[in-house]
Amino acid sequence: MEKGIIIKAFRVALFDLKARYHSSFFGYLWTFISPLTVLIVISLVFGQIIKIQIENFPVFVMVAYIPWTFYTSCVHNSAYCYQKRKAFIKNFQLSPLIFPLSVAFSGLIHFLLSIPIILIALAVFNINLSIHILWLPIIIVFQLIFLIGISFMISAVSFFIKDIQEMIALFVLVHFYITPIFYSADLIGRDYKDFYFMNPMACFVELYRFCFLGKTDLTYEHMAYAVISSIVFFLAGKAFLLKYYFRGVDRI
Repeated sequence: MEKGIIIKAFRVALFDLKARYHSSFFGYLWTFISPLTVLIVISLVFGQIIKIQIENFPVFVMVAYIPWTFYTSCVHNSAYCYQKRKAFIKNFQLSPLIFPLSVAFSGLIHFLLSIPIILIALAVFNINLSIHILWLPIIIVFQLIFLIGISFMISAVSFFIKDIQEMIALFVLVHFYITPIFYSADLIGRDYKDFYFMNPMACFVELYRFCFLGKTDLTYEHMAYAVISSIVFFLAGKAFLLKYYFRGVDRI
């Protein structure tokens, strides 16, 4: 992928973030306020009212929830990344890859700004980081590659399916329940575990728990699958978008 395309996409992502928070009272603080609120609610509800038999459950959830929001923001926003920029597409010759890329970069920026919330949660619950945290940049890179591929695919499909956002909302809801956000992958039976971890987000969630908590149910085969599936989704998504972009852009 050309360096110029990546730079332009990153600039679009920054522009979108500035436009999003320009007239907001708290501005960029919403990046911290939203996950911090979730952490407080989980700590109160599942720490004081409902007793969950998972050690440091609020941290256990936040380590998975914040990467999950990275995924959902990319999935939802890529569904209309072309439609809201019809003027640019009609009047300027731009690479088809720029706007879906900007969606992934925007999600990445939000994600990186939310990581301090995880560190705060670790400090509050007296959990020390281990050497496994060194894997974090690598895991982030491969999740980004995976989500770029997803953004390419969804943005291309959005040309042809008008109710794509409703379909995505339903898909994300189902996907949430088959990803170990609020429960441990230990609950998955041994006979189903390999099939369960065919869900790339389940692999990434467990990898983030490995980084921050030093615990995971993943095998090396599951980790390899997460890496390979990220590359496959990226290459397939790019090819799919480039094949159908010029046919679909006329439908906007």
